[in-house]
Order: sequence, then structure tokens, then C-alpha cells
Amino acid sequence: MSCPVCSITWITDERSGLGSVAVGGRRDLDPEILLANRIYRVVIVIPMRDLPDYSIYGIESLYAPWHDDNSLMELYEAIGFIKKAIADGAKVLVACGAGIERAPTTVVAWLLDQGYPLDAARKYVEGVHPASQIRIHWLTDVGFNTGQAEIF
Repeated sequence: MSCPVCSITWITDERSGLGSVAVGGRRDLDPEILLANRIYRVVIVIPMRDLPDYSIYGIESLYAPWHDDNSLMELYEAIGFIKKAIADGAKVLVACGAGIERAPTTVVAWLLDQGYPLDAARKYVEGVHPASQIRIHWLTDVGFNTGQAEIF
């Protein structure tokens, strides 16, 4: 489920019943790559400068960088954006620097929000995108409920 000219990996697609959600990196945010993959929704979960105006290409985007003490709201915004894109029947790309940490971790958070158990969501994403480095502690650090018991 990979893109031969980019680093986009489809985590879910129409056949999964979950909608089409992919992860990718900074280079995949090029409007031409997005349009070639028929991606019309993009969630950017890292701090970036000089983003293109995606709206002129008919692409909706959400800039929701997270990974600090006050980013729970950004994470929930990203999850809501993914859910809306799927409800609208659109393909969505979740992008971070390399498509390895924050983007896959965000997709795991979305799967948790959909009711998947933590271990199943993590293993699924890692199975489809082996380069993933899921950072569950990032989710708990910002206060996201992973359903995992805290160990003291």
C-alpha cells in the first residue's frame, strides 16, 4: 500500500471499512504528489514554515503540530479532521517530518478513538508501515487516554 514516487504509506483504505488514511513525510506535502494520489485532506502534525496554500488546489489542510505539554487540543483536532475527512469520503494524509513518528502515532490515536485496543492499533500500524516508531508515551505525556493502565 505504498506510493512508488513518495514516502506515502496507506494505513487503511476503502476496503478496510475505516476510510483511506495514509502517513507520510514533509516531502509528501507537495501539492502535485497529493493530487497524483487523489489526497484532498492533509493533517500536518509537525511545526513547519512556508506551507503552500493548499486551498488553491482544492485540498483542505489542518496545521496541528503537537508534541509538547499543551498539545492535547491539537491531537484531538487532528483526530476530528481525520474523522470528518472519512465521513466525507475523502482520502487523508497525516504528515510529519519523515512519516515515522508523529504521523503514525497520530493514526494510532485515531484508531484508539475508534475503539481499537492500544496493542492492536499499534501492531496494525507497525505491520502496515514497518518504519513506524510509535511513541505511546507522547500520547500519555499530552494527556491522551490510551486505555493503558499507568504503572507507578
